[in-house]
Amino acid sequence: RIFKGMWLLSILVIASGYKSMLISVMTIPLSPQIINTIRELGESEHPVASFGDTFFLLANQSLDPSLQSIAKRYITHYNFGEAFKNVSEGKVVLGEGVLALEYRRRKDYTDEFGVSDMHIIKECPFAFSVAFGLQKESPYKARISDKIFQLKESGLVNYWKEKEMESSGRLRNDDERQEA
Repeated sequence: RIFKGMWLLSILVIASGYKSMLISVMTIPLSPQIINTIRELGESEHPVASFGDTFFLLANQSLDPSLQSIAKRYITHYNFGEAFKNVSEGKVVLGEGVLALEYRRRKDYTDEFGVSDMHIIKECPFAFSVAFGLQKESPYKARISDKIFQLKESGLVNYWKEKEMESSGRLRNDDERQEA
């Protein structure tokens, strides 16, 4: 009887421990912490990659300690396919233009329900614009500038951007995600 009682007691302890562990695993999410700021990225151990070394040079010259920390872990890449593969595998954080990241996120990293497994942080360390290069004193400069200004003011640039983003993949907004 003593052996049988000890046996039942040990089974009870093991079963209770297993049940407690199972409950804790099911209630505590194991998803990684989402990084939304430059400070959080600077404090993390993730290496940061970008095309060329412009981001590295700007981050390295910055007075912000978070950007200097990011510059220490910087990796230059020259192959976008490999870079995005590394991002999807969680090997690196990719520093590129917001439109390029958003387009690629919608095109390649969004499922048929509009859920993406790629996250773009909300804070942007540097603002870059795209420009057209013309020779100095070009006779076309004024005309091209006027046309670009007209396109922007008419809303066509934003319309084309949104149309292209929607054609590459539709993301569900936060309200739709909470309902699902």
